[in-house]
Amino acid sequence: GASCNGTHFQRLFEATAAAVAATAQYQRHLGADHVLVSNSWRAALRTKQAPWAKEQLSTAYFRHTFRNAIVGHMEVVHKQDDGWWRCSVVSPYTANLDDEYERKGAHLLSPGARERDVSFYFQGGANNRGTYGYAFRQAALAQLQALPSSYLSAIELPGNPAPCRGAVTTNCRAGRSTRDFRERIVSTKFNLVLRGDSPSSRRLYDGLAAGALPVLVSDQIWSVGLPFQCLVPWRRFAVSIAEASFVTAAGAEGALRRLAQLPAAALARLQRSANRHRRDVVWNMNGSRVAENVLLTAALRCLPAHAAPRRAEAAASDDAPSAA
Repeated sequence: GASCNGTHFQRLFEATAAAVAATAQYQRHLGADHVLVSNSWRAALRTKQAPWAKEQLSTAYFRHTFRNAIVGHMEVVHKQDDGWWRCSVVSPYTANLDDEYERKGAHLLSPGARERDVSFYFQGGANNRGTYGYAFRQAALAQLQALPSSYLSAIELPGNPAPCRGAVTTNCRAGRSTRDFRERIVSTKFNLVLRGDSPSSRRLYDGLAAGALPVLVSDQIWSVGLPFQCLVPWRRFAVSIAEASFVTAAGAEGALRRLAQLPAAALARLQRSANRHRRDVVWNMNGSRVAENVLLTAALRCLPAHAAPRRAEAAASDDAPSAA
């Protein structure tokens, strides 16, 4: 629960709420014209922190302050005890990248380039947490055991899996290494986005930042966790595969092998389309349009339908010639 030099995150939330509530802008409509954007699942908590946290602090004041606000969050639908806001829009995760990606132009490296020698890449949690998503990941990794030219690994994989070695390996246990992750994602053609505890995942944005093509294996991501669908043509560059395909090794491996056989020209077209929209979905890069897209989507989804026409009418009346 601690963050920011030891300060509990809930105290940071409460300090933010108190500062906002004290402003004249907030008092005008009690936050109904405010947009709160959070890149943390903790913002969705209604009553308590994770059960293993040492300190269990109330979230009541933070939730009360922003009860009328529009919230930008990684998903728009939550469990019954979460999602306390009036209206929400999907906001991207923060990608795991740095300035070196941009300096080297990693996203411009063609999928057919010799340097992209890993066909499919996945690294993420798959422990025995008891959730459907993590059980699905365990099953998917096992089904892809024989997939060639791939690096498919998991942190805290149960049982006695072999540790990951070399550049090409599958269904192995990996450690947490940001440097290794960044090195491998820029060497990857396809970024495998396997659903986890929730339908969405940060690795989607990690891959787009590095020029890896997204393969979405998450049935619900289109309805609850894919941002700006009115502004970003996701189907022009993201490949979607049904979770049911991963019930058997033949289905899972067959679907990915067919992708790997696509001609280089087709992959290059997908990557060019993805690169045109990187700034629409990646927060932490120069020229990012994510903040603008959050506001545009919030206006479309959450503001009253009559608000925009009335503003247009007011502007027209201001421009009309005077009768005098």
